[in-house]
Amino acid sequence: MSNNDEMYERGIQDAAEDDLNPFYYQHYYHYRQGYDLARRRMYRKRPVRQPVTRKVWPALFVVVLLALIGAGLFIFTTPGTRENATAQLPPEADVVGVTAMPVEEEPPPSPLPEPVVDSEPHLQIGGTARIVNLNNAVLRGRSEPGITQPVLVRFTENSAVTILEGPAEADDYTWWRVANEMGTGWVAEGSLDGVIWLEPQ
Repeated sequence: MSNNDEMYERGIQDAAEDDLNPFYYQHYYHYRQGYDLARRRMYRKRPVRQPVTRKVWPALFVVVLLALIGAGLFIFTTPGTRENATAQLPPEADVVGVTAMPVEEEPPPSPLPEPVVDSEPHLQIGGTARIVNLNNAVLRGRSEPGITQPVLVRFTENSAVTILEGPAEADDYTWWRVANEMGTGWVAEGSLDGVIWLEPQ
């Protein structure tokens, strides 16, 4: 066997044993040729390894799918859960065994009447009034309603009074019990011919 054949065979042997001789590989052509040929044959025989991720993803997908199915079965087989889920459905949803009843719409409420606001002041207990239309005379405050009752105080024109009681009817007059710094007494609201003496404020 020639020297070239020996180097070629040694290259094949070193490739099979995975023991590369760097010196021979760099300086002997036939050694390098035998080594490379043997390595190429070895790689062709080895099975191609798939990446780990290609094996993991299908298994992971199956696990997630089974988990979702199990959760769905758990929800719809737990007592009370199905009833709660059905109760939360809108009225128009189709549910097996449940007939959706039409919802009657309530008529809109009728508008409330607007309250009548009396913008003009009027005599009332706790309110105030002014003595008017006396032509510089006085308005007599009596002990009780009536023109024959004793006079307790005389209220001057344009004086302000506070209404304490009333109204009371006596001798065809309407009477109010009023008071201010001058005193307290029952006074007539106005004359018989319609002249107002006690004007609300």
